[in-house]
Amino acid sequence: MRFVFPLLICAAGMAPGPAVAQCAADEAPSVGVVLRRCTDGDVRWVEVVADLASADVGARVSRPMERGAVVEEWAGAVVSGAAIAVPAGPFRFADLEPVGLTVGDGEHWGTTADSPGLGVLALDARQAGVLAPAEQVVPVEPWMHDVLSGVSIVRDGVALACRDEGCAAAPR
Repeated sequence: MRFVFPLLICAAGMAPGPAVAQCAADEAPSVGVVLRRCTDGDVRWVEVVADLASADVGARVSRPMERGAVVEEWAGAVVSGAAIAVPAGPFRFADLEPVGLTVGDGEHWGTTADSPGLGVLALDARQAGVLAPAEQVVPVEPWMHDVLSGVSIVRDGVALACRDEGCAAAPR
């Protein structure tokens, strides 16, 4: 099964209303990755499309013991030469606890669980997995090696309408 997983990494707050973004493609860091740097006024973000079936793309979510690690340090310690690093999905700043079901390198973040409204990307140790829509609640399973939850922003290549927490500025 082939998954192309879009990631949206925000560097500032979200602007109200429809975005009229200016985007420029970056040189691809690997065969299975496309990067675009975008701006809309004071808002900056990077769009990353990663083909998880590509031989040069892999995923590794942070473990509970890596809570609070600076992204650059985490990426350097986990995978040498990583082109893109996003340690986990959205989290609460107060306690750095992930929001939604999260499993990193086979370790379940014990207090996390899926909830309606969050999509789930769950991968096994070979990087094969499942992309579950927000409407489907996913329990933690023994085969899960790396799991991220988050607000779905794209379905079948089409941007979804902004709703609930997906409209608010948030890390990752």
